[in-house]
Amino acid sequence: MLDEWFTLQGFAARESEFALIYVNGGNNLENLKQPGDLWKVRLIEEDFHRLMFEAKEGV
Repeated sequence: MLDEWFTLQGFAARESEFALIYVNGGNNLENLKQPGDLWKVRLIEEDFHRLMFEAKEGV
């Protein structure tokens, strides 16, 4: 369903607008990329966990 929504919204055609696309849960949006598309898909959970719990230097 996410693939269909993504395509209907025309995000693939407007790839220059987005560098990162955050999604919640498993997906296969990377399969919709066309040659020359530069956007990347990231999982919200992974980045949240990394940013929330990574050790800060000097702290």
